[in-house]
Amino acid sequence: MLTRATDLTRAENQSPANVLVTLCLQSSARHHSVSALWEQQQLHRVIQICGPPSSGKSTLASLLVSHVSRTSDSTEICSIVCPSLPQLPPYSHWTSVLHSIGVPGHFLESHGPRLLILDDAQNLRQFRNFWNDFIKRETTEGTRNLCISLFSSYSDETMYLSPKQTVSCRPLPTNNPSVSLYLAWEEHDEILSTICEARKAEALVLSGEVKEFLYSLTSGHPGCLFGLVNAMKEAHV
Repeated sequence: MLTRATDLTRAENQSPANVLVTLCLQSSARHHSVSALWEQQQLHRVIQICGPPSSGKSTLASLLVSHVSRTSDSTEICSIVCPSLPQLPPYSHWTSVLHSIGVPGHFLESHGPRLLILDDAQNLRQFRNFWNDFIKRETTEGTRNLCISLFSSYSDETMYLSPKQTVSCRPLPTNNPSVSLYLAWEEHDEILSTICEARKAEALVLSGEVKEFLYSLTSGHPGCLFGLVNAMKEAHV
């Protein structure tokens, strides 16, 4: 089956995190993380990925689309950046919510393997029928051959998800230890190498000591890392 991806992107200027998406997609730096996320996704069906702005959520969502498209061609993919829906009543049926954000009807009606990726899922927090009748049902029953990735700026304790269904910035006892948003050292090192290669004409060179310092300073925060590297380039350090 042809894998389809519906991707509604943000109408905004590129941020450091968005620029880093391209760099990550051009390298294999986050291969381990995205592979682990897809493995956990298939095990637990509904996964919530939470983190602050520029922590790598949208990057990981894009990489997940790319990874599943390559490795699971029978899986139909629908990837949506959720807008706020002030015109929609909070008591709206969950199908109305999904249709309003752009999920195609044929995707919901399909019986084949599917992956629904909802970025900025916190924008749907007011629609309790969506969480109670759709997300909770898929979490507890999982009868629709459907995996759901919820990328959100914060966690909602009423979402009925177990610790293994929650991915955060760092592996902790309260979330899934197999995946995290922040970069591991190997990922950090490879992404910096990719950035340096992309800016070879600007003579951007980082020593091993500088890479280690940046990792200790940012703790692997993707957006913070790129911002610092960009500031160093502008300052001609």
